[in-house]
Amino acid sequence: MDTSALTRPKEATAWRAIWGLAALEGTITIGWLAYEKYQPVLLERFQFTALASLLIVAQGIIGALFHPISGKLADWLVRKRGSQFPLIISGIAFAAIIFMAVSLSIFTNAQESFRWVLPVLVLLWLAAMSTFHSPAISLIDTFTPVKKFPKVAAILSMVFGFVYTLEPFVIPLFNRFGVGIVFALGGVLLLVAGVVLRSVSLHTVEKAHVKQKKVSYKQLSIVTLFVVGLLTGLFKATLLFAVPNRMTNILNVSNDDSLQAIMLLFSALASVPISIFINSIGTAKALRVGSIVSVSIIILTYLLSIPFVHYLLLILAGMIFSLLSISALSFVLSRFSKGQVGFAIGAYYGGVSATTALVNLLIFFYA
Repeated sequence: MDTSALTRPKEATAWRAIWGLAALEGTITIGWLAYEKYQPVLLERFQFTALASLLIVAQGIIGALFHPISGKLADWLVRKRGSQFPLIISGIAFAAIIFMAVSLSIFTNAQESFRWVLPVLVLLWLAAMSTFHSPAISLIDTFTPVKKFPKVAAILSMVFGFVYTLEPFVIPLFNRFGVGIVFALGGVLLLVAGVVLRSVSLHTVEKAHVKQKKVSYKQLSIVTLFVVGLLTGLFKATLLFAVPNRMTNILNVSNDDSLQAIMLLFSALASVPISIFINSIGTAKALRVGSIVSVSIIILTYLLSIPFVHYLLLILAGMIFSLLSISALSFVLSRFSKGQVGFAIGAYYGGVSATTALVNLLIFFYA
């Protein structure tokens, strides 16, 4: 069994590998951005607009199932083969191929012959994205010591925030390229990011046998981590969607896209200082602080109608969004020993995904 490729230095951080992981996270975010913006376009083109709500619910259910399963499989691969990269690369390749297939169908104008394949491809793409994401994020445990988890999580949060902040500028560029080229580029970028991560991981991590990590906290059950993901996802979704939507009337803006961009900009800018704050008080306490302040922001947003206060709340919401993202991921990573981290991360992301299904089911039945 070759364990040389994915072993963590005793106290060092493999920063090249971390930035490779950040590049993959950025590519994943761009892929989701393209999917969110052009899925309605494709559904309309292939006459499946009635499936839009169903696919959003399916997205959450697939994520809730596939994240834990892929995390568990990643742990098994680490024990048996010394590396979870076969699963990561396979998932990336599958997602990229589906991107390419959709792009090809658009270029060849295969409307009738392709029509019934589109929903299947969408579901397969959602499954593929869930298959490699949790195993990839679990690499953080390999690349860095426990005390630096918040700093690494901050980098990933920063990448996510900056990509979505650029959305108002990126989407017009996507529109100029056209849907076919955007999906083709998405597939290529995903493959390149996967290859880069694999390459830098092999060349920056010490060659030594995998050792068990000592966990300084009491390990939690997988169900508990799923609930942590569910609640964190609920708070983050409310901050990102409900709060800006409420503010559109108070701040007299036409839509909430610009407000979301501002929120995520401050989320990205605050990521590193917030990671330092989390290190000083601990991940569990940071999660509690983030949850309490989130509820306070939501209540104040609906109680107050003062524009200046809403701008302050928008900035604070961005900072708390970052606090929740960084503290939750670091909390989960620090609660499990090596050999179980993939399943723990999968349970957490499964809970986050379940929020998507839950919220949209509530909207469907009660809106």
